[in-house]
Amino acid sequence: MRKAIKCLTFLNPRHRETEWAFDFKDAKEIHTAYREIFIQSTHTFIFIQEIRFTKKDDFGMSECYGRDTSGLVHTIMMMSNGLRYFQIFKPLRKTTTADYIGGKEFSVNGENIAAIYPRYQDFVSFKQSIDPDGKFPNHLINKLFQAA
Repeated sequence: MRKAIKCLTFLNPRHRETEWAFDFKDAKEIHTAYREIFIQSTHTFIFIQEIRFTKKDDFGMSECYGRDTSGLVHTIMMMSNGLRYFQIFKPLRKTTTADYIGGKEFSVNGENIAAIYPRYQDFVSFKQSIDPDGKFPNHLINKLFQAA
């Protein structure tokens, strides 16, 4: 068993990823457009590009809150032009119900998050109630979840 583990264990390659979610009713349009971008791209894909389908839920900070949702996760090798690859999807996101939800490439602020999640202010209030002195936040939490 020890030899098998050594043979099958590999280092996680350095990579970049970003994720976005959208209303299931737009899935056919978005997945078709994504396929065309994927086929026409000059980038090398060596990772599986993830496609998700998730039933709606009632969790206030979920991308599936109140809607059946589909999502895409774009993953590419770490390279200097990798961020340019993610930019080719921006127009598609702006013309649909797509919401940027994170990944390693994360470039949103509290205003963006508040627009995506209808219960954002409820979450900010809850966060303040359990940590009124602000002892546990980090830079990202401060950036995303300041009181409005």
